[in-house]
Amino acid sequence: MQVLEHPHFVEARERLRAVLSNPTAGRMIFLIGPTGVGKTTLRHAVFQNIVGSPLHWGQGRIPLIEVYAGLPSNAYFTSKGFAQTLVEELSYPSLRWMCGGAHREAVEVFEQDVEKSRQLLDAQDLSRVPETRLWTTFASLARARSVKTVSVEQAASLCVVRGNKQPADHILHLMGLAEQLELNFVLTGVPAMSQLWMSRPEIRRRAHVVWMRPYGIHDEDDRKHFVSLLRSIESDYPFERGVLRALIEEIFLETAGIVGELIRLADDSLMRAQQGGRSEITASDIRASFHNDAAGQRMWEDVRMFEELRAPGSPAYLRKLIQPS
Repeated sequence: MQVLEHPHFVEARERLRAVLSNPTAGRMIFLIGPTGVGKTTLRHAVFQNIVGSPLHWGQGRIPLIEVYAGLPSNAYFTSKGFAQTLVEELSYPSLRWMCGGAHREAVEVFEQDVEKSRQLLDAQDLSRVPETRLWTTFASLARARSVKTVSVEQAASLCVVRGNKQPADHILHLMGLAEQLELNFVLTGVPAMSQLWMSRPEIRRRAHVVWMRPYGIHDEDDRKHFVSLLRSIESDYPFERGVLRALIEEIFLETAGIVGELIRLADDSLMRAQQGGRSEITASDIRASFHNDAAGQRMWEDVRMFEELRAPGSPAYLRKLIQPS
């Protein structure tokens, strides 16, 4: 499929690149957008552009690591579990975030060297290491490897905490670490992760939010770009002639203007056509691949939450709040 750079993608990419190109110790960068909007693609493109080739990093150094803030089996995010993940990544770093970029051979050599080290060394059982020691180890490794950026995927997991914790507690801890180590955290996730910065003014002051917007159904320019995207999809899948143009409105509603949802719809429709013995995707294949109403409602609620978060505040509203009763 032809790569189409939507203006919203370009805007978010350039903002993230500008923030990372002018590092400030202790800064928290939040990359936020609905699921499937292209956050990972954008983030990795910027990272690859900034860090250059592994051949130029220096022995034992890595400017950026990326981890997943997954939830453990008990379904709560824990600071100790996250510290363990960071230490493991710094001990045996992966360059998954550089796959498909311009430095493939250098990435392969780097990862081969890491794998050799893993085989030669006996991995320590970090689950038995006290949390304080894990964070101390992380700090030592981050300095030794000259890490400047820590990327955290699925950062909304930090909001899933026990009753005696607040999501912002984790961010305040990471802010302190980031300032101490002179690095930045980039946290990527869905609109629900706004809890991480909205509840505490000291976090809001140090936060940079990069908004990754979907196509807006009520924006005329966005609709034109969405039609261009459909044309690109049409050249990559065997749709019946004119079927996508006939269903533009339904497809926009079904996907909420999210690129990942459009690709899912095309893939599912193709599978249905093949299962039915058809060489072309029909309107019936497309409609049969639509979400059910409950899933569609959740998707649009996520988009609405995103737009509400992104909208600038109203001085008139604040004026009413501070007027004496």
